[in-house]
Amino acid sequence: MEESWVSKKSNVEEVEMLLGAYFVQIGATLNKLFTVREEVEETEEYINGMLHEKENKLLQMAVRVGTATVIMEAFVTVMGILNINIHIELFDKHGLFPWIIGGGVASSIFLYVSAILWYRHKHLLD
Repeated sequence: MEESWVSKKSNVEEVEMLLGAYFVQIGATLNKLFTVREEVEETEEYINGMLHEKENKLLQMAVRVGTATVIMEAFVTVMGILNINIHIELFDKHGLFPWIIGGGVASSIFLYVSAILWYRHKHLLD
């Protein structure tokens, strides 16, 4: 009877040792999983930061293009009004229409540069 008790005790000790070894392996695996999880979260934060930066750059480009479009439409409208087939002696005799076009182009460039500088002053653009 005593032998069976000793063999059961040794079996319990072996099982405890095996369970202890398994718990150590499970703990190491769990630590690795937590490390991988942290790395994935850091990578996700980094990628989200990059995406936000690219989104901001696209929005800034949209502001620049929109501003240029508005100014060019104003220029085209004014030049279209002045280019109607109405004969005005001022344009015919003195040839002022090319000067008016040049002034319109210069004004458009000035307005665009002024708008961009104002956007930068208000920190809307980098």
